[in-house]
Amino acid sequence: AQLEVLQVVTKPLRWIAAQATLTDLESLTPDLWYAYLEVELARGIQAITLNNLLSKLQNLLTFAEASGQTICRRMLLVEPLAEPRRIPRDVPVEQVQTLWAAIEHTAESKHRLVQRYGRMDRAWFLLMLHSGLRSSEVRRLQFADIDWETHRIRIEQSKGLKDRLVPLSAATLIALRDYLLVRGPKDGLPSNVFIDRHQPLGRRFFQIRLKNYWKMT
Repeated sequence: AQLEVLQVVTKPLRWIAAQATLTDLESLTPDLWYAYLEVELARGIQAITLNNLLSKLQNLLTFAEASGQTICRRMLLVEPLAEPRRIPRDVPVEQVQTLWAAIEHTAESKHRLVQRYGRMDRAWFLLMLHSGLRSSEVRRLQFADIDWETHRIRIEQSKGLKDRLVPLSAATLIALRDYLLVRGPKDGLPSNVFIDRHQPLGRRFFQIRLKNYWKMT
């Protein structure tokens, strides 16, 4: 791993050494790094590539310092470049259908606990698929946010944006009602609609559940 890091950082170090006197790691300063960045950005090198290079360089400096060498500690404070936001790619319809079939099969299980998870997965899956909710919005969803009469959900302060109302499809309404039948009583449980082991869902819950469904296919 250390050899790989050295191979990656050799290029900027050679360039910097050609521009200034680079006698040791202590003489490697942020000013020299920024000068190298200007050249690479002008060549069209992407920010993500340069940030990866910076990370490896800082790892090397940290290792060197731990080994007793003197470094310019200001280099460890250099922030990565802002990276353009990546546009999410749509999941192919065939994959969605495969996942949906696995979720439906689980929701109809005769095993009570398996059925409960399946019905919960079916409800949050449809909320994301039909209503466009983010995973964080599903995890925060409260009973008071659901308007059963108008078939809408109120999403409050999503990512610093204004509150919004999103419609619920007929399939999502049915899935929510089916899940609530097996969720457990409201008294004594969190006010979050979706819970796992009497607690609000964790950040990795959806990722873990979807991985389990892929293993079933």
